[in-house]
This record gives sequence, structure tokens and C-alpha cells, in this order.
Amino acid sequence: MKEKCPAVGDVEPGERREEEERKKERKKAEKELAKIRTQKNKEWREKREEEKKKQEEWLEDEQNSDYGVEEALRSELKCPVCSVMMMPPAPIFQCEDGHVICSHCRHLPYMEECPDCMGPFVGRNTLIENIAAIVFSKDVATESNPCSVIWEEE
Repeated sequence: MKEKCPAVGDVEPGERREEEERKKERKKAEKELAKIRTQKNKEWREKREEEKKKQEEWLEDEQNSDYGVEEALRSELKCPVCSVMMMPPAPIFQCEDGHVICSHCRHLPYMEECPDCMGPFVGRNTLIENIAAIVFSKDVATESNPCSVIWEEE
């Protein structure tokens, strides 16, 4: 006798149930993977937002520390005799130990020695003059010509 070949639509009820069970398991696994992916994406977004916030805080702190450095430099650029800011283009003089004094005070008749160490003055301190030019560049530009500001802070 010849065996009959099952047709495409002819599936045993047990096999059909197994197939449906596998589909349900596959669908359940896909849902679990989707949940895991969603959770991972959420964690990644939160981590990225946290890093962005930290970077913004760091930049803000960096800007504040730049301001602190500028203020420290400005305070060091005060003449110890008259307490006036030593701004360009006036020359800045120094003694043999490196103490600085403004041009006006240096040319006073009684200012023959450094008021800090009593040492002789040896000449100009061009490094401090250059630093003063950088620190006071915006101030000097604004004083001489209000329209020629070197940079604008945002």
C-alpha cells in the first residue's frame, strides 16, 4: 500500500499546538528583549544627560576659576607704593630682587631704593609689562577707543 503524503495544510493537532507554543515563546522572548532594550536605552540616555550636566558644571567652574586668576593677577599688578594699577603703556620697574613699582613712583625724587627690600632698582620688567598688557587689554582698548574692544565675553 502506498502511504499518503500529508498536504501542506494537513498538520496534526499536536504539532499545531507545539508550533503555537513556540510562537508564543518566541513572542514572549521578543517582548522581554524589547523591555531590556528599552531599559538599556533609558539608562544610556540618563548617563549621557548626567555626563552633559557634569561637563556644563565643569565649564562653569572653569569660567569662574578664569575670573579668579584674572582678579589675582590684577591684584598683583598694583603698585606697592601708590596702590594704582600698573596698566600699559606705562613701564614697570623692578629691583634686583624682582619687586615691581610703577613708573610714576619710580621717578619720585626720594625713590632711590626698593621700598620692600631697600635694594637698588635695576630696570624695567618687560615680562610683567606683557602680562599687564594681556590682563588689561580690554580695559586699555575701551579707554582709548570705546568702539575697538579686542574681544567680547559671552
